[in-house]
Amino acid sequence: TRLVSSLSIFSVRSSQHGVTIVGLFSSIFGKKIPSSDQVLDQAIQMFRQGNAVDAITLMKQCVTDICAASGSHSKEYAESLSHLATLMCATGDYEQGAEICKQAADVCGKSASLTKDRLTYLMNAGQMYAHAGSPETAIPILQESLSERIAFYGDGHAGVAYGQQVLAEAYLANQQYEEGLKQAQSAAQIFEGERHQEFPGTFALRAALASATGQTHDNIWQGLADYPEEVVEEVMNSAGIMAKLMSDGLGVVYLEKLSDWCDHYMSDDVVKRVNAIAQWSNLAYERDDSEALGKSADKIPSVVDALPDAESRINLLQGMAINYSRCDRSADDIRDIYQR
Repeated sequence: TRLVSSLSIFSVRSSQHGVTIVGLFSSIFGKKIPSSDQVLDQAIQMFRQGNAVDAITLMKQCVTDICAASGSHSKEYAESLSHLATLMCATGDYEQGAEICKQAADVCGKSASLTKDRLTYLMNAGQMYAHAGSPETAIPILQESLSERIAFYGDGHAGVAYGQQVLAEAYLANQQYEEGLKQAQSAAQIFEGERHQEFPGTFALRAALASATGQTHDNIWQGLADYPEEVVEEVMNSAGIMAKLMSDGLGVVYLEKLSDWCDHYMSDDVVKRVNAIAQWSNLAYERDDSEALGKSADKIPSVVDALPDAESRINLLQGMAINYSRCDRSADDIRDIYQR
């Protein structure tokens, strides 16, 4: 009720173009109330064209009309709220999106026919709060979502693993590493058993949490070398994403441990070793960590000669020189690299 009340403010006029939104709604869709899917598609197009105010207003009018037509406890109303939340996130307002998505879950209530929708909306609301920089708000919502997922799907189901995965991400963002590791380990085990596409990302998440608790690179990446090459590549790519969720020093150390693991277990795969160094170096630069920049650059001579072509070797050496200049290495060190 509070949300519908606030939406009425936006149903009167578009502040950008001075036309009534009801008129805009009718001109796009006619008199028939369209599905919220259709309206979301149109609103996203408007947003991409720079009409953010009209896009949000159009979507809010859709929510109001669907509530009036289908009822405040209907599947259609909950779905329209979820689509509005998606649009708010597209505009960068994750907190507002999370609040609206949580309301979508509340609309579903305990209705058996809407249980799956409720579980989705709860999980999305938690993720939105986490993206908004409020993992402490996300965690209780995701804990509630996980409890309901276990009750609905049963232990060991991929639907439960999804809930554990996003809860572990929120724990990581909130620096609750031990709690997150337990959830990530369980999710990775379930996804691996089902050969699920989420397994590589969850493996990288588990490794990030293990790194944050102080485990060595052997423990963090244990067993990774036994998986097919495409899985290893996906895990390594996901590791770069996970590192960005971690606090400054921990994320950099996590990628340093990945590089060390590659040196030990992937010594013949120069591409993976170079990519691991590059991820580590890039994050060190983003986090203004001059010590890590220097350490990552120091690894380059161990791989550069194994690159098959001169152009790749030159590019890598130039990167090494740039890193040295950023971490205040001597002019002689930098000159030696360029001379080579």
